[in-house]
Formats: sequence, C-alpha cells, structure tokens
Amino acid sequence: MSDLKIVDRGHSRLAIAGDIDLASAPELARELAQRGPDLELDLQECTFLDSSGLAVLFEARSTVVPGLAIVNASEIVRRVLTLCGLEELLLRDSDSAAAG
Repeated sequence: MSDLKIVDRGHSRLAIAGDIDLASAPELARELAQRGPDLELDLQECTFLDSSGLAVLFEARSTVVPGLAIVNASEIVRRVLTLCGLEELLLRDSDSAAAG
C-alpha cells in the first residue's frame, strides 16, 4: 500500500502528497485517466518521484491529459524533472523559472 494522497481541488486541479513511485503510480494513472484534457497537478507536498511516477506523468501528458501542467512543484520534483530534461514540458512557467 502506498502513502499517496490525492486531493481533488475541482475537475481541473489535483493536489498530490507523498511518494509517486512504483507502488502509487497505478493509482495516479487511474486518477489522471478520469480527468479532462487540462489539469493542474499541485506537487508541493510530493516527497519522492521515481521513474515509474515520471512515466505516468509523461504518458498522461502524451495521451489523456495533453494540458497537464505541474504547479507548486516540490524541490525534489523540480530536480527530477530538470535531470530528465522535462521541466519545460511539464512545469508551469512560474515553477520553471524558479527551478532556474
């Protein structure tokens, strides 16, 4: 069982707390698949992001949620996205500038 907490902030915004990892990635994928084409994902309280979580985010952005944008990214999320070269693709402009 994962420690992922998903808080619905309305149809176009979700807040995620905890780890996005191999254990929680399927839960996040199911939640993202139920959303519309535009979604802000608030990851301020995300404490860990591994490759399986990153794959879910990238896959969702490429298919069911093309307007996916990460807002309020935690330092660990910004670091992972930057190391993978995905910060410009997924981070909202204000977060992308903060990572610079």
